[in-house]
Amino acid sequence: MARTFLSPALLGAMFVLSPALAEAQSLLRYDDLSFFEEGLATRIGGATLRFRGLVDQAHLVEPDDAADRDETTLQLSAELEGQLDNGWNLGLLYLGILRENDDRETEHRYALFADGAWGRLSFGDVTGALDRAVTLDLGLGQARLARLRHQGALDSQGLHYSQTINAYQAHLAVDQDGEIALGLLYEAPIARGSRSFGLRLASGRLENRESATTNGDTLALSGFASYSHGALTFGAELGVEDVDTATGTDQNTHMLVGARWKSGSLSLSGELAHGDFAGTDQDAAALGLRYDVLRGLSFNAGANYLDGGAGNVWTVPISLRYEF
Repeated sequence: MARTFLSPALLGAMFVLSPALAEAQSLLRYDDLSFFEEGLATRIGGATLRFRGLVDQAHLVEPDDAADRDETTLQLSAELEGQLDNGWNLGLLYLGILRENDDRETEHRYALFADGAWGRLSFGDVTGALDRAVTLDLGLGQARLARLRHQGALDSQGLHYSQTINAYQAHLAVDQDGEIALGLLYEAPIARGSRSFGLRLASGRLENRESATTNGDTLALSGFASYSHGALTFGAELGVEDVDTATGTDQNTHMLVGARWKSGSLSLSGELAHGDFAGTDQDAAALGLRYDVLRGLSFNAGANYLDGGAGNVWTVPISLRYEF
């Protein structure tokens, strides 16, 4: 395969085009990625510009609410990548998201990355890439398991570094406030299947509680294990988090289990989660379905449940999705 190189002028333009960076495909869920082998692409000088897109028209039913609603989601990602004379790859990534229901919401994410034999270094809206790599997520279709994991989090803006050595993948994320997360992923075949193990250790800051005295710095540790055999994947995750507040230390714990199965055009998933947040129990469940109608077009459905301690909420979304 012929190698393409970036000219100094194009290299300078790529740095000016975006103040940030992310990892290609890391900003989308597993099942939100097109099942085209490659996205649309074109050449610009010595670089390659790739596009991916998604259109999702959903109808959301909330059994406890008399008013159903429709939601339209548009996603478009563009990646510009080329190679330097020393063999390093350098690129920019943009992801735009438009959601429209009762209101219109737009989101723009930018990223800049460089990679080589030494690993991959990313700057911009990228710190979440570590969580996606080393936490368990088996939901498909419109399954949206409520977030009962660690409550403290890194800011989305920062840097992310990853390196793969044999079956191990190491991750480091640092946000713009100096909070740090470390992750380690192990993936290897076993017998007729494959196994994965992930560990995450992270500091963070919790600032979204109603009482300022219960906000504070967090330190979280979690781990997961999963096994895949043919079309079936199942796994479990456990985690603990300490929150250092002005009035003392709170401890949060969580556990979740899930499975995913595929047969022909049909894919199903199921997940259960339990969390104990400073003595308050919370439970969640999510069922997902995806049926591939034809290349790029799929029908998706889900049933999502959350009992937050003060009552329970059901949502049942269905959607028609096209990806390219």
